[in-house]
Amino acid sequence: FFFPRSKVLACLQRFYLFVSLSQNSCWTFLILFSSLFPHRERVQVQAVGSVCTFIMATSMSLSAWNHHALLKATASVNFSQGRLERGAKNKECREVLRELTRARESFLEQIGNAANSRNNVARACDEYLSLLQGLVSANPSSHTTTAAPLSTQTTEGSSDSAAADGSDQTQSQTQSQEDTTKPQSETTLQPPPAYQQSGLRNGMLFKWRDALSGETCEYEDAQAELICTLLNMGLWHCMHASALQSTAASDDEETMKEIYQTLRAAASYFHFVERDQLARIPQKDNCDMDQRLVRAMTIQCLAEAQEVTVHRARVKGHAAKLIAGIARDQHYRFADARKCIDKMDRKLVGDLVTYFDFKENFYEAMSLCYNGIDLHDAEKCGDAVYVLREANKKLQLCREGADAYSKTRKKNKKLAKVTNKEQDVIDTDSFVTLAKLVKTKLDKAEHERGFIYRQSLPHDMPELAPARALVQADTYVLPTLSPLWSAAEFDQSAIPRRGRDAGADLASSDNAKIKSGPNHAERVDDGALCTVM
Repeated sequence: FFFPRSKVLACLQRFYLFVSLSQNSCWTFLILFSSLFPHRERVQVQAVGSVCTFIMATSMSLSAWNHHALLKATASVNFSQGRLERGAKNKECREVLRELTRARESFLEQIGNAANSRNNVARACDEYLSLLQGLVSANPSSHTTTAAPLSTQTTEGSSDSAAADGSDQTQSQTQSQEDTTKPQSETTLQPPPAYQQSGLRNGMLFKWRDALSGETCEYEDAQAELICTLLNMGLWHCMHASALQSTAASDDEETMKEIYQTLRAAASYFHFVERDQLARIPQKDNCDMDQRLVRAMTIQCLAEAQEVTVHRARVKGHAAKLIAGIARDQHYRFADARKCIDKMDRKLVGDLVTYFDFKENFYEAMSLCYNGIDLHDAEKCGDAVYVLREANKKLQLCREGADAYSKTRKKNKKLAKVTNKEQDVIDTDSFVTLAKLVKTKLDKAEHERGFIYRQSLPHDMPELAPARALVQADTYVLPTLSPLWSAAEFDQSAIPRRGRDAGADLASSDNAKIKSGPNHAERVDDGALCTVM
């Protein structure tokens, strides 16, 4: 060579550290190239490659671990013509209606692409909801209406950067579930219920496709439109997180943190709908606005956000006891999500139940595995063998659950479109790595128990590490009422009820149909996946 061998060696090590995480072919190149070095330096180069290969093997393949769905589909709505236009008393009213039509189309345009910026999508959603609130909060007892804002008292959300890095922050499992199911804010202004007719609130017909049954649902209520919009925001954040996961490298901390924050944001939308909004419309079971399902979606998004935390804790080599605690909390979260939908129609949520069962067993196996490692490190070999054997049993349940999930996925054409068809769940890096880790640690613990420690097996499960919850939902707040409503005055008595004025009904887009396909946006990328439902 023309360069000193030591410099070539150093450059080669740096090259492999950066490239080998994503290019497996570099390992073959490294072996051939290292043969040009003397034996001792050859070992140094290949040792670097071995470390990088181990890091590759222990990285989680998050994108292949989610239960996917697309957005709720909807039909177009024309606010600026038809029934609402009949009640407009000044030009400001007509401007509000035109802006409502434009803002809705702009919002649907933004969520049609999972790769769009979170800020742009949130801005489009806030603009539409700030206008829509004028319809939702209209007073039915007043003929001439100026809309009042919906105001809420809010609390600050928790910090997310430390949890995304897998740092040692602790909370009890009970507290973590209370944080996601109990109200964090109280609404100070209750809009009228759906059965109290308001010319503005009930003046338009909104059509949405139910994500569970696939049926088209019609709502003559702006409150239902607000709920469907917020649910779509939560679903889009799940799609965005999956799109990021599908391209993220295992060492890309910024992308991992973005995934973590995105799933927390998704949980905040579902939590807000379940906590504050669903009670304002008539309840219907076994649909995508079923309170039980929305609560399950909140828990699921938080659990999948915490998967990033588990991944970071494993990659960074945190203590086995910490990883065991986080995994145990994951086990509880997926179990609670399953309980939420346990009494729903199994034909509609059977896929999701199977998915929750698999994740529950997987994280229980992971928790037991790392508890066994912690006990082994403490020279409690008998307890370690007992716990690791239980982890092996849970992994077997995982395999059975994964087989059932794979069969269900192949039967469901809609689900098959948006899931990884080339790779079964048990073939992913995460599952294979955990199975190998359990086997290796169990073999080692049994060997040492018999030849070194000679400890007997316990009769009952040893004390395990307590659950550690490191994730909470953000607190979502509705945007303030648009200032365009300040000068708008509507005569609600002049707004006809649907069916009484055929011309107004036709102009109001009552005959509009939901576009074909699973999504209102025809160009939506099939690779943009959603982690819930």
